Amino acid sequence: MGEQNLPNIEIMNNSAGVVVWVSSSCPEGQAVAEVLKKSLIRYGLYVVLLIETEMQTTCSVSFEEHLSCIIKILCAQNGVVIVSAAESSSRNIRGLKYNFFDAIVSVENVLLEKKIDREKGSDSVLIHTWSMENFSKDEIAGNIIDQLKVYGQLPTPSVPESTTLVLRTLKKDLAEQIRKNKNNERNFLHVVRGHLNTIQDLTSKNNKFISEAKEHKRRYEVLVDHLSQGDNDSNLKKSPENHFQGDTAPFFSGSHTWNEHFKLAKELIVSGKFNLAQKQLVAADLLNIGEPDLLAWYEAANAEQYRCLSAPLHRDLASCNNKYSFYISPSGRAGAAFIPNFLSLHPHLHAPSFLVSDKYGTMKGLEDYLVISNERFNKGGIQFGYNDHGHRAWKAGSISHLFKDETFIQFVRDPISSLKSSLTHSNSIVSNEEQFALVSPIWKKKIYIDFSEIDNFNADSLSYDDTNIKPPKPERTIAFFARLRLYYQQGFECSTQFPKWEVFDAAEFMPDTINIGMPKLLSVIGAQSDYFHPIYQRLCYSGVNHCLMFNSINIKFNSQNISFFLDYAGNTMFSDLNDKCEVAYTDPDDLLLDLGLSEHRLALCCCHKDWFALPAEERKRFVNDGWGDKILRKVMIPTWANTYQVWKKNPYVQPVKEISKEIRREFGSIIAEDTKLFLDRFGDRCIDWDTDFLL
Repeated sequence: MGEQNLPNIEIMNNSAGVVVWVSSSCPEGQAVAEVLKKSLIRYGLYVVLLIETEMQTTCSVSFEEHLSCIIKILCAQNGVVIVSAAESSSRNIRGLKYNFFDAIVSVENVLLEKKIDREKGSDSVLIHTWSMENFSKDEIAGNIIDQLKVYGQLPTPSVPESTTLVLRTLKKDLAEQIRKNKNNERNFLHVVRGHLNTIQDLTSKNNKFISEAKEHKRRYEVLVDHLSQGDNDSNLKKSPENHFQGDTAPFFSGSHTWNEHFKLAKELIVSGKFNLAQKQLVAADLLNIGEPDLLAWYEAANAEQYRCLSAPLHRDLASCNNKYSFYISPSGRAGAAFIPNFLSLHPHLHAPSFLVSDKYGTMKGLEDYLVISNERFNKGGIQFGYNDHGHRAWKAGSISHLFKDETFIQFVRDPISSLKSSLTHSNSIVSNEEQFALVSPIWKKKIYIDFSEIDNFNADSLSYDDTNIKPPKPERTIAFFARLRLYYQQGFECSTQFPKWEVFDAAEFMPDTINIGMPKLLSVIGAQSDYFHPIYQRLCYSGVNHCLMFNSINIKFNSQNISFFLDYAGNTMFSDLNDKCEVAYTDPDDLLLDLGLSEHRLALCCCHKDWFALPAEERKRFVNDGWGDKILRKVMIPTWANTYQVWKKNPYVQPVKEISKEIRREFGSIIAEDTKLFLDRFGDRCIDWDTDFLL
């Protein structure tokens, strides 16, 4: 195939470029590529979407010639992202079996063998494969972006982006000084002022960025003035006798001033708990809209988080002063979400969420995350551990040398109860990941409500239909679920690296028993065991809770769209699982109570970055003019109630409460021997297990 037969690609050597290459035989891959393209464009990058189609009809070119043309185009860019689907179908061309994934591997080998000159060709090659079985196209694209950030493979912005580069450097310096508690040092102020002057010089040469740079300059000038005044509160010098610095528990109930939320946020930033800090900054902003220091510290937390995630690019294990303090591994729906979150709320502990640990589940990933954690928690006195979701880490190789303790903490659950939970999760979430959008289009990500027309919104006028809710996926078999519950096999294999094998039953961490389970866990970890956070006694991850948290409606304001969802007040604020915050509150009405919701107050939630992206004037009106309450009462609550009434009646998403004899027999045939071995050794740790399948 000649070069003229390839898609029309304009080579822009003066701009950072990305080629997103995907096969036309994989429509799922094309959908991901479209999302990825939009995301990369938002980073200011020139993006080409190369959908390979000509190979299907062209008979005058060999496979090697085709690849050479592709390579020629890819190497002309400053940066390359090569995208494939692992299950791309093969097809016959001129009697040859052609597989897109094989083509990508061939291209990668050629690029590496040629050792392309970075000044003339590609400086970034990412081979990324995925399965559409468990993830949406947005999640896959987001994962690719995260990898590009962490491994430094986003192309370097060109000269017109210079103000952004300077701002990034400024943020890095600012965050570094915050961590060192030297905010008032004259040298730091001199550095910041120097960067501000540089921004000023750049704006005189690039009119396009004047307004943006002026706003950045204004924010940091305010912060410099604040620091120059010698505010003792900003020094954040830790008091050795204050064992609860950065403790969010006192903020679970009662009213607090914006300064109190602000002080807690700064303590959390120093401790390395950036996400929890940013939630507190929103709480402070709601009480004192437009306070410039809040936005400055929010930006500083973002910059510091980015710096820590980038640490593996310029540091290695030799630079780490600390190892992981503890190793936990939940088995089969036994606390993978709430256990690490509860640990991270302890003022002296941190455990990565399962979403984070999934990204670092390889040997290289585990080492990288250790470097990141050393950067993140080197000043805050935090014991950090690892939450091995899915038992990926110890299967990757010998990992015990990365941990300072020989203890392996395994979380288990009554196998039958665990199976019911998995079947419910598979039916209502895995098989129906679009959730409420299957019932009413208003929940779709591309649909939005213009806030200026919200008074005309009528939830009862919308259509609600459950015909799109899908039956369970056939690949989620009983055998599949049974293999995840071979507790003894999993624990025994892991104990070859970690001889001290500790077992906890998830039943010890329910609202009415956690006062027993949590102190025991903290004692094994070596943390202050009498610490207790009020959120521990909330059942934060029920089916109703999931329907609240994972269904959002987009509201369009003058400046941007924001996705809002509902949650019980406190659940989002005191969670490290997501980057959301709470911006308005109300009590549940009789309709919601009748639908099975608890009497806890409800919160209107959104991403904290979206909140601070709203101009101060709009945030003021949101609070002072009751916009949040209007969104709750006019849109969110009635629409959620109407949708949930339809959703909960559909047979495919009903909670699985009983297991048939046939399923018990099949399930037991796989796990019975393993369960007997486990109970022989740890039977005293297992609370009220249903063991009829052993008979």
